Amino acid sequence: MGDILEQEELDALIGEGAEGLITDSTDDIRGGGEKYDFASQEYAVSRLIPALSQVQSSLAEGIKQQMRQWVPSVDNIRADRIAVMKFAEVMRSTAAPAYIVSMRAEPLGSPIYLAFEAELVFTLVDHFYGGRGRSQHVRAQDFSPSESRFMERLTESLIPAITAAWHTAVDINPVIDEHYHDFRFVDELQQSDTLMVTRFTVQIGSHEAELLSVVPWAAIDPIRDSLGGVVRTTRQEHDEQWRTRLMSGLVESQLSLVAKLGDSKVSLKRVCNLQVGDILPIDNPSQVTIQLEGQPLMTASFGTHHGQLSAKIKHIYPAIRRRD
Repeated sequence: MGDILEQEELDALIGEGAEGLITDSTDDIRGGGEKYDFASQEYAVSRLIPALSQVQSSLAEGIKQQMRQWVPSVDNIRADRIAVMKFAEVMRSTAAPAYIVSMRAEPLGSPIYLAFEAELVFTLVDHFYGGRGRSQHVRAQDFSPSESRFMERLTESLIPAITAAWHTAVDINPVIDEHYHDFRFVDELQQSDTLMVTRFTVQIGSHEAELLSVVPWAAIDPIRDSLGGVVRTTRQEHDEQWRTRLMSGLVESQLSLVAKLGDSKVSLKRVCNLQVGDILPIDNPSQVTIQLEGQPLMTASFGTHHGQLSAKIKHIYPAIRRRD
């Protein structure tokens, strides 16, 4: 090609091609790509959604069973999908008054919250005192003393259900810290804080009302490595019946018990020349070692008993003595 084009022409062609490639590549990246930060808080939260969803499903069942002890007409509690929201969104979407319970639960890094909307509080209280759960025609600005006392007792009774639900992921020890009637008065949260919010629909007869479970990112951040999207089983870690059956099977198993009379050192040359009928001398054993599956179990003296060769146990190694 050097015979056809001058060097200046070759340089010009190469330069134009390179510039064209760079321009096209840059345009493609700017037009079709979007940066994503895999270390961002939102990405970390999404990885924990499966484990937290299991917690909330268990919480719905636990709250239903406990609420029925107060209001037998509670038919069902449905858990919605977990929504990742900012605190500012939660404040805008939750009308006041709402009965909000703040709970500290080590090892969670910050309080978690349960928020009962006003309609749910009115319906529960009305059913508890023998009513039919009629809706309030005039929206109250705050809860009455009777409603507040009832909700205090109800939320205290939910603590075991909350503990059991979180046990599927991590062991916590929840304690009620504060009560609020408006999210705007919750000082621990900032408007930009990331929250995992689950809405529960509580069905009481023909009425439906909502309950919110609010878990701040700051609460699960210290334990996210232990969560890891893996849910623990709620089955008992120690099953006594299984242990009894296992021990029963072990004590009935068949093992090889060998009485070792002694050792004899023989040269390789003699071993190679051994024939059928040759005799290997051993010392008269004053003590023999009894082995269980090749492991020393006890020592014994060698002799006869009722005309049969036998070994009389003299010492049992401590490591295998039967435990009470």
